[in-house]
Amino acid sequence: MGNLEEDVFALKFELETLSNVLLRSESERWIPNFLYPQTEKSHIDRYNLACNYSFNKKILDVACGSGKGSNILANEGRALSVNAYDIDERAIRYAKHRYKSENIHYNILSAEDINEEGFYDLVVSFETIEHLKDYDRFLHNVRKALKNGGMFLVSTPLSTVDIDINPDNPYHKQEWGFQEFHHEIKKFFSVEKIFVQLYPIAIQNYRNAKKQVAKPLLYKLIERVKRRLNAKPYFENFNHSNFSVIEEFCNQYSIEELSVKNVGYQIVLAKK
Repeated sequence: MGNLEEDVFALKFELETLSNVLLRSESERWIPNFLYPQTEKSHIDRYNLACNYSFNKKILDVACGSGKGSNILANEGRALSVNAYDIDERAIRYAKHRYKSENIHYNILSAEDINEEGFYDLVVSFETIEHLKDYDRFLHNVRKALKNGGMFLVSTPLSTVDIDINPDNPYHKQEWGFQEFHHEIKKFFSVEKIFVQLYPIAIQNYRNAKKQVAKPLLYKLIERVKRRLNAKPYFENFNHSNFSVIEEFCNQYSIEELSVKNVGYQIVLAKK
């Protein structure tokens, strides 16, 4: 009966995510197999990148969410152990049921409240720091939690300005431009490598079109109703040209064009 209860809970959690995607065309929580293919692949690719640094390592996965990424690190990445923290009690409950593994330990904890010292070889934090009000405290605690020489792999969306304190995403406290984010990381770590994960310009053009056209409220409501009736996402034609690719930044893009001509994320590999 215990397993059945957890199965029912997990199914409800998944259906909640699916309804957000279909009705609102958004979800701030990654529940595997219940998001758009582009979003799904983006998350998995980031954890696959982390697997290059995870073998036989003690890892902290900050804001682990559903636990899929932690499971990738523990199994495909062959980590020695993974401590996976998230502030959402429901997400941790889901992770413990859907993505349990002998070398993964899930716990409820805010990213800003990490309180360990010199324990981890690698800390992974994907799409977390932009949600935090006290991100300096978070970076300080991550540094303290790492062993000397330990690595920190962190990603965040690319902003079109140096510091955006009022991002479009209502869940984000702030976002950073390409170079400004490095400046924040360098306060606590040395930057070893920088990766970019960019989406095609077509998506950028779509977003620009949305911003440029000031549509009346009634028109927006009609559009939303149509999307709900048709159950169609914003990007209707899925193909591999819509998918992001992670590549190491080696000046193949000018600083000016990052975030302006491209949409996506930057991923910084830093060292204590």
